[in-house]
Amino acid sequence: MKLSMVQDREALECALISVGAEFDREKCTCPFHNDRNPSAGIFRDEIGHWRFRCFVCDITLDYYDVIAWREGLDIVEVLRVEPKKEREKYVYESYEAALGDYTLQHEYTDAQGRLLTTKLRTFDAEKGKKSYRIVSPYYGGFIREGPKLPWPLYNLTGLNVGGKKGLVVVEGEKCADALAEMGFAVTTAMSSTGIDQTDWTPVYGRNIVIWPDNDSTGQKYADGVERLLMPHCTVVRVDPVALGLGEKEDVVDYIERGHGSDDIREVLMGAMEHTPSAGVASYIEGMIDGSISAIEWPWPLLHKFSQALLPGTVTILCGRREVVKAF
Repeated sequence: MKLSMVQDREALECALISVGAEFDREKCTCPFHNDRNPSAGIFRDEIGHWRFRCFVCDITLDYYDVIAWREGLDIVEVLRVEPKKEREKYVYESYEAALGDYTLQHEYTDAQGRLLTTKLRTFDAEKGKKSYRIVSPYYGGFIREGPKLPWPLYNLTGLNVGGKKGLVVVEGEKCADALAEMGFAVTTAMSSTGIDQTDWTPVYGRNIVIWPDNDSTGQKYADGVERLLMPHCTVVRVDPVALGLGEKEDVVDYIERGHGSDDIREVLMGAMEHTPSAGVASYIEGMIDGSISAIEWPWPLLHKFSQALLPGTVTILCGRREVVKAF
């Protein structure tokens, strides 16, 4: 057996299933006691090894431990209790247990749909303020901690909707959900102030349209995203003011005014058309099909070789002294 098996999530899952575990994402039933409700789960430790943990049995196993138990080796020799420092983290059985009541939840997953962390919006009625808290899966439950850096992008499983290279980057999960429901490929960073701590590599090579909120924070967010993605993507942005959006309004406000997917698509296409190089392709196509042609020189041979006087261009005549350059 190769040591790399402890770094293989699928291998551990298969081993556990072979001894009777039943999986539901990160959670699973424990095959080492009569477990009707999932009281166990798998996690990846700080050195990248996948492990199984049961709270009832208070055991932590890796792939080889499970195989040894399945093959009938002495269970006392193969069961290992997780070090105390790992057990000091308080693990909650649900989002409500971790944070109490919440109004919205936004789950961040990897590209395969496995839960990485969840952003919950809570509301303090006394102060009249909303706030966001982060919980992450841990040993089949949840801890009140964010994921390790770099943070994942939102909606990784929906980046390839429609099979096209176009992708919208908005500010906030609410805006992302609104566009995703209308069939657009869309994402956002977990925090508008944490874009430098975000892993943007999944969107490299895409045609990016940034739709910022109409405020200074939104513009700063758009500037930061543009700075990070410009070396790797084609990046343009929507002008919220040109759409008639008021202070602090965003794509959700635009949709709530009755604009549908066709209007959204027109806005996105309009942003793409206003790039500095947007007219180059159509200009070249016009030259090919003959709708754009050079103005003829008075001298046919010079015209044939140069084709220099094209509409919208400046032609400079140059040469050594005593060579006639005027006509």
